[in-house]
Amino acid sequence: MSFYEGSLLSIEWTNQHGCGQNPKLQCNLVVQYMCGPKDAPPTERIRDGTTTNTITDDANGPVAVDGNGDLRFGMHESYQYYQDCKARNRNLGLWISDRASEGGLTPGRASAIFTRQNNDGNRNGYECNEERDYYPYWAPTPWRDVAILTQNEDYCSFYQANSQNVADKGWCADKTSGKQVAPNNQGDCAVTGGTWTITKSWGIKAPDCVLAPWSRDNHLGNGQTGFANSYNWTLPDQSMEACIVADTCNCVLRLRYNITTDDMGPDANRPDAGFIDSTSNAEASPVKDDQIVV
Repeated sequence: MSFYEGSLLSIEWTNQHGCGQNPKLQCNLVVQYMCGPKDAPPTERIRDGTTTNTITDDANGPVAVDGNGDLRFGMHESYQYYQDCKARNRNLGLWISDRASEGGLTPGRASAIFTRQNNDGNRNGYECNEERDYYPYWAPTPWRDVAILTQNEDYCSFYQANSQNVADKGWCADKTSGKQVAPNNQGDCAVTGGTWTITKSWGIKAPDCVLAPWSRDNHLGNGQTGFANSYNWTLPDQSMEACIVADTCNCVLRLRYNITTDDMGPDANRPDAGFIDSTSNAEASPVKDDQIVV
């Protein structure tokens, strides 16, 4: 599909477990996009594919072609982005509930491609699982933030201040190769002899932050108005994306849905309360099994 810069795009969705001011849960929806030139090298080109198979995790994946000579696999994030994610340690401060072992990690799963929600590191493209599952993320990503639709607008200042639209993000580089190495914070990077490197913000305005429209749980249908829940996005202009000037943009949009059910307690998803973290792992988890009835 083709769109004019600066025009309105109405985004509609359904979400399985509800959102908005629903007392059974805490939630947000994050609208994001990325763009790149159509003539970028195959290793970096945002595109559809000619197959629905998952792009292979090797250097040939981004350049593989089908029998017609077309690039075979669809690709959003780049191959190198996924390699950086594999190299970077996962955040041990996060809550992983009863998956805690070996000091908070399942053995052999120290990389950021493993999360509580995705303990096997499964993927569909070159997404970084940890970045996909947590917002706002602490390392650089290729995604621009459009809007955060939140259950509580008191949290908007936190989300907006930590968006990569306006906030620089850091990562640890090997001093020789310049590639991502394991430490995921400045302190550990210095201890291991790496170079803490700053990726500048996108330099665009902070994302819109508004109250999420209400939807009930277990209902993939319309919202309270009788119409699909929606958000109207003013599409980027040439001041935001260089490829718009040359009319060579390939862009992709995604809508992320983050949910915490009410059995986690009232502070589990509150930025001002520090979120639930690793101190609530294992036996300290607020989620308990039902009582055994004998």
